[in-house]
Amino acid sequence: MTIGDSNNDLPMLALTNYSYAMANSTKKPLEVAKFFTSDVIQNGLGEAILDYLYRLKNIARKHMFHEFLEDK
Repeated sequence: MTIGDSNNDLPMLALTNYSYAMANSTKKPLEVAKFFTSDVIQNGLGEAILDYLYRLKNIARKHMFHEFLEDK
């Protein structure tokens, strides 16, 4: 998981599957990031972390469900 808002964050944002750009980002991070969040003042960092955890939880559930089906 990566979160960025400026051009110096571009390499980091490009490397991860869960990259978030803040709403107050410069143009390039908004183009590179896969997800978006509010700006810092509006708790964008917290929103991004919660979104990431929610997505991981759903991936884990799907994985466990498929393992359950394979055991049957």
